[in-house]
Amino acid sequence: MLVFQVPELPKVDELCFTAKNYWNKGVIASFIFLSNLPNKTAEWSKQGYEYVVRQLEASQEKNPNTVKGQDTAKQ
Repeated sequence: MLVFQVPELPKVDELCFTAKNYWNKGVIASFIFLSNLPNKTAEWSKQGYEYVVRQLEASQEKNPNTVKGQDTAKQ
């Protein structure tokens, strides 16, 4: 027969405080995220644009005869 020792459950007041505390932290974190969203969206868009430009430039360096996906040597 196995005997388990169960820890004491928290008191209702402690549980309510903990739940409110985590709820409030979640609400605050959500609003911080939302307030930073316009700046982050602009930053990520700029980074994405710069990445695409670098990739296109690298592609042009590897294949200088291609223009917009078509080989100019075949025309």
